[in-house]
Amino acid sequence: MDNLTFYTERLTGFQAAAESQRELLRQNPDDVGAQFFAEAYEVYVSDAKHECNLAQAEQLQELFEVRLFGEEVSDGTIRLDTLAKLAGPLSATFKHAAHRLHFGKVARHKVDKSISALLDLRLGALAYGSTKLYITGNVHPDLTGQSLLQQTLLQIFKLLTVKSEDFYDAVDAVGLKSARKLDEMLATMQAHGMAAEWHWDSPGNKYSWDGSTDEILRVKSLLETITEPESYVENLTGEISGIHDVGRLELRTNEGKVKIRFALQQTSMVLDLHLHQAVNLKVETNRYFDSLSKSYVFKHFLLERM
Repeated sequence: MDNLTFYTERLTGFQAAAESQRELLRQNPDDVGAQFFAEAYEVYVSDAKHECNLAQAEQLQELFEVRLFGEEVSDGTIRLDTLAKLAGPLSATFKHAAHRLHFGKVARHKVDKSISALLDLRLGALAYGSTKLYITGNVHPDLTGQSLLQQTLLQIFKLLTVKSEDFYDAVDAVGLKSARKLDEMLATMQAHGMAAEWHWDSPGNKYSWDGSTDEILRVKSLLETITEPESYVENLTGEISGIHDVGRLELRTNEGKVKIRFALQQTSMVLDLHLHQAVNLKVETNRYFDSLSKSYVFKHFLLERM
């Protein structure tokens, strides 16, 4: 029996018992015992509905889990001030990444309100056992036919687990602001002596990040090397050599193979592309300086087809 079936049957049982208690109270309005049990079963029904919602969110891949470890959270609780310091940057990490993935550009100031509405991030529950934060969101496809939340989660997990050779690709996918907000959240965890585990069951795959103190230090060390890239617009001409996961295509040019990302709202722009097709693409190029290798790294984002 899966979790959703279990909690649904549990809810049905509580609802039937609650109705029986309400009927008993109607027949005996002055019965203190009947009133007590009627109120108690209303609470049971409310709690069971919440459990059903979480189970349904998990089944629909609408839920991911952040489990925190450390002295401050060892008893299954967390200070509200600490939770706020974690939740703010975490939410901003998702919103800025989603803005980048949806529109193809970094939000200059505030993230577009439509992005917050599409993600619909919520704290579904705070569970006991170390401290588990169950966060839900909206996985339904948008007008592009893709789930913005799922694509955002995918790219953030890639950033958390990335190796140094693919680091700038992961950063450019979510945008510099998202990466810096993630760094801010990890800094808060370090300051409070915390470690973390992230889990998400996506359609067809399971993702996890073991955020030990050493792993947090590794990711932060990479994030802190980022400097503002030099951005400019250029035209790239060549043949399509690959269209891989959602949001990326490859172009074979005279200088070699070039990887180009495109925004979810640009999906219709690339639907008719096929292998070996000659194209002329206007792209935004971000030139990052990799302080570890002392070299420049170039990343491209599609603007339009010429």
